[in-house]
Amino acid sequence: MYDAYAYMPRHSLNKAGEIYLYKVEKGDTVYQIARQFNSDVEWIKALNQLNQEALIYPDQVLLIPVVYPMPRQDMMNRGYELYF
Repeated sequence: MYDAYAYMPRHSLNKAGEIYLYKVEKGDTVYQIARQFNSDVEWIKALNQLNQEALIYPDQVLLIPVVYPMPRQDMMNRGYELYF
């Protein structure tokens, strides 16, 4: 048996093509969840058969597809060097 309600740590990298189970908490929105998991609102709505308003409620379990790969942290910390 596996823990279906395990949350992805915010600091871990996720790869495009992965799907997570997410248990909705009070105050969550589909847009906020999509940003947290580097996903897309339309993909989440389609995968979970949500209506156009994308209404969700606490304790609802959603399938969250990772659509875009997370940028590597070492690439994000690197600055630009300009040579003239």
